[in-house]
Amino acid sequence: ATVAADRNNSSIVVAGTGGSIYKWSDGGIDWIEVLSNTTTTASRIRSMAVALPRIYANTNQGTIWRSPDSGATWGQTHDASGTGFLGGLVIDPGNPNNVYAGNFFTASPSTESKIIKSVNAGENWTHTGEGPETPDEIGGR
Repeated sequence: ATVAADRNNSSIVVAGTGGSIYKWSDGGIDWIEVLSNTTTTASRIRSMAVALPRIYANTNQGTIWRSPDSGATWGQTHDASGTGFLGGLVIDPGNPNNVYAGNFFTASPSTESKIIKSVNAGENWTHTGEGPETPDEIGGR
């Protein structure tokens, strides 16, 4: 399982277990499923990042899912399933439109990139060509 809290509101927490995501906003009393594994078809949520109203999650299949409205609706925003797998996710605290994901494996050297970046809240992603040299430094396996 993976857990992430909103940087600006610590009472908002999301947790990924299996391929589903749950959210609580009442101190952990009630967890509500906001994304089911029947939607993602993933067997594992690898990591998440939260800066409400946006929530991001990546899966063991190399896809990134985004909710623009605190978990009410979700859409797939990136698919690296044919070229690689993603590690950690982080939102720039100075600009929540900037989102980064560690890319720790690519099947093709021509797409080799350690970090992918979105500058428009996950609408589009680009390979930065930057980052640490070893996979374990980027989000582990």
